[in-house]
Amino acid sequence: MTLALTTGLLSVLIPSGAVAADPYNTSAQQTLINQDRSANGGLAPLAWNDCLAGIAKQNADRIAAQGYLSHTNGPTLDLSCLPGATYAGENIAYTSAGINDPQVNDMFMNSAPHRANILGTYNYVGTAWTVASNGWGYIAEEFLNAPGTVPPPPGPPAPPVPDPFKAMFTLDGWGGIHADGGTAKMTSTGYWPNWKIARAMALLPDASGGYVLDGYGGVHQFGATHQVPTAYYGWDIARDVVFLPTATGANPQGYTLDGWGGIHPFGGAPATVGGGYWPNFDIAKRFVLLSDGTGGYILDGWGGLHGFAVGSNPMPPTITNFGYWPHWNIARDIALTPGSTASNISGVTLDGFGGVHPFGSAGAIRGAAYWNGWDIARSVRLSPQSTAAQPQGWTLDGYGGLHPFGGAPAVATGLYVGQDLAVQIAEQ
Repeated sequence: MTLALTTGLLSVLIPSGAVAADPYNTSAQQTLINQDRSANGGLAPLAWNDCLAGIAKQNADRIAAQGYLSHTNGPTLDLSCLPGATYAGENIAYTSAGINDPQVNDMFMNSAPHRANILGTYNYVGTAWTVASNGWGYIAEEFLNAPGTVPPPPGPPAPPVPDPFKAMFTLDGWGGIHADGGTAKMTSTGYWPNWKIARAMALLPDASGGYVLDGYGGVHQFGATHQVPTAYYGWDIARDVVFLPTATGANPQGYTLDGWGGIHPFGGAPATVGGGYWPNFDIAKRFVLLSDGTGGYILDGWGGLHGFAVGSNPMPPTITNFGYWPHWNIARDIALTPGSTASNISGVTLDGFGGVHPFGSAGAIRGAAYWNGWDIARSVRLSPQSTAAQPQGWTLDGYGGLHPFGGAPAVATGLYVGQDLAVQIAEQ
């Protein structure tokens, strides 16, 4: 199903008649508001106020519960947050994309009354999001002018947090690859506009290039590598592609996975033994290799993990503590903790609602985005800084949104669209 992006906006300003201020970058939306103000005539930043944020949360909860936008007494309540307050304003909005601060900020800045609030003669702000059961995000922003109470201006901005990876890309269903964070752009040799046939992508270990896999089994290079022959089916059954840890641009060795569970070597990679195989049943989803390339695991659509060995290496140990949903094709992706070997295996799987499930020796997952009842989660990757005890990384939703969990830093997505088109994250 194709889902159109939907937005709605309202604003209100009322005169007046008041809990202490906080910093200038307490929420992502506040940071964007202050960036807007600085870029438009060097306006002073708005300080955070917990009282305003509490009122914003009440309003976000209310509009999420009712499913439509309306103003009640938010600005009236705002005026009681600080002594000497003279006037208050409010912006509210919703989006089918869940929590998406840049998108909503763009909406507000392109709407005259909402822009007027953001650039208005206020000195305090509080913002809050609520995500409804259908995955839609509802936001309220409360603005307040309270002369004589402004805290000292902020110091110089903190330096940006460097990306913890060599490179990260998001693949869309048409074959487009989109650089995330500070990654340099690359272009794939395979692109099929309006045909959702791209199934997977893989980055070489040095992140200098890689392959996009189409549903028929063809691979299409990008960056510093070349194509080699791969298993080709003539029908949509190819599902995933991986490189061996020893692969290079000059010697791109690895494997493709078909929907029945067959693993097919390319570039001279050794044959594999084991795994799972389900003839005439398109249930194999993704697969991963151990960090030393001695074996790996296939993820089936029910969440099961099936070990396989590479060449003459021994089989990796059987894993039993994974998320499993018999007869429900809801598992979407798998990622191993960096450095996982047969003697120390940990990782996570992803279900379609966004649930991230640890397996092996992996610890509990903290802070993953979740869309209850909405099959919109598409991919999961663990950060190079992730450990078995403290998994951290990112999930990808179908619209292209990247959602950190476990303490991973936020990463700017290279793809954001108003339809379910995002397929997979590739990261090194």
